[in-house]
Amino acid sequence: GTFHVPFTLIKNAAKARGFSVNDVFVAAALRGAASYHTRHGAQAHELRVNVPISLRGDAGDRSAQNSNAVAIARFEMPVHGLPLEQLMQEAHDQVDRWRSAPAARMSDPLADISWFVPVPVIAHAASASDVTTSNVPGPPISVYLAGARMTHVFPLVATIGAAVNITMVTYDGTACIGVSSDDRCVPDVSNLLGDLTEAFADVLG
Repeated sequence: GTFHVPFTLIKNAAKARGFSVNDVFVAAALRGAASYHTRHGAQAHELRVNVPISLRGDAGDRSAQNSNAVAIARFEMPVHGLPLEQLMQEAHDQVDRWRSAPAARMSDPLADISWFVPVPVIAHAASASDVTTSNVPGPPISVYLAGARMTHVFPLVATIGAAVNITMVTYDGTACIGVSSDDRCVPDVSNLLGDLTEAFADVLG
């Protein structure tokens, strides 16, 4: 499923509270996921989250100049009963802590030797998360194909071992959000989308 919000609202919400766009996005995504748990009579105290971390421009690592330069951070995020600002602070602190961790720079070497590891072991490790969130900057201006203006860019990305992947691509002033999910974990995607859009509306005022 997909939905979109004006990117200006996300930037304003971040600036007003002294956080980054990514902090606001992750907080809104996790608040929506927590609401979905509540809808089903479950109380999620923590959610296990995957977040791609960009290592590009890392002065201490020449390999960070490569085409990908991305590591996948996996951590637990407390969500139950947290005020909005505290949820944003948790998102900020977790990503910042992971970005500065030496282990983040081991992702490429580990990938090189991962074929030694039995596939079931890799699959089990990858399936231990609830939500993958990813924030991808897109073109800040309109782009065209054969004279026709592209109006939106909706990312529908693999779940990367989680139950749900929530990815945002910003394009020409619009935050386009795509939600991919595992049907075995999320049987009612429309309700999940409703909880997510409501959470974003709440976070963005």
